[in-house]
Amino acid sequence: MFDPLSLNLYTYCHNNPVFYSDPTGHIAHPFLVVAGLVGFVAGAIAGGISSAIQGKFSWEAIVQGAAIGSTVGLTGGAGLAYGVTGSALASTGAVASGLGSTVGPAGATGFEQARQLLQSQQMRAIEGAEYSGVRNAVSDFINAKGNSTLTNHFTNHAGDFGYTTETQYLNGARNFLEKPLTSTIQSFTSSGGTYFRYDTVTNEFGIINQYGGISTYFRPTEGLNYWLEQIKLYAPK
Repeated sequence: MFDPLSLNLYTYCHNNPVFYSDPTGHIAHPFLVVAGLVGFVAGAIAGGISSAIQGKFSWEAIVQGAAIGSTVGLTGGAGLAYGVTGSALASTGAVASGLGSTVGPAGATGFEQARQLLQSQQMRAIEGAEYSGVRNAVSDFINAKGNSTLTNHFTNHAGDFGYTTETQYLNGARNFLEKPLTSTIQSFTSSGGTYFRYDTVTNEFGIINQYGGISTYFRPTEGLNYWLEQIKLYAPK
């Protein structure tokens, strides 16, 4: 929490009316409402267009887009209003929109939560699925020229998991990519037949190539952002 005074509804302008003002005493600034409405409309349109492009037009996508859009709009409006007026209501504007957290002077907390909401929305578009191709364990960590890449991958990524031998690393990769799905595992198969899998909690990422062999296994330093980038680049549209 940034400022405990934001919880006191009887406090006017953070107990500092010399520097701050709240003309109406009810809402920090009219543009907070405008920002929420603009975000609502923009989000609804974006949700509808997105679902139509994917060939799955639905009112649910429009409603979800509107909810996210209004959240982003209110959050941004609250952050800006706080910076301009110092209003206690401005600092808690994001709470009213369902974010459940106080926004700081620049609205940083709210914007981060809005970004996470958008990311989780994008994640839901990728449903986890088991690998449906034919596994070819003999081809694990073998490149197109028939050369082993295991030593190179072990050197670069074994430290991500604390493995001390190539066998441990290989078994870890196989276990991750072959084990049954859990609620935290996301996956998709590219149009070229490459299988991508990511665990949102353990931050494990692995690939089975179109020939059924494991190509890589590591923990991306960018975490969730790396996975979202893979979705953007390789997931079927």
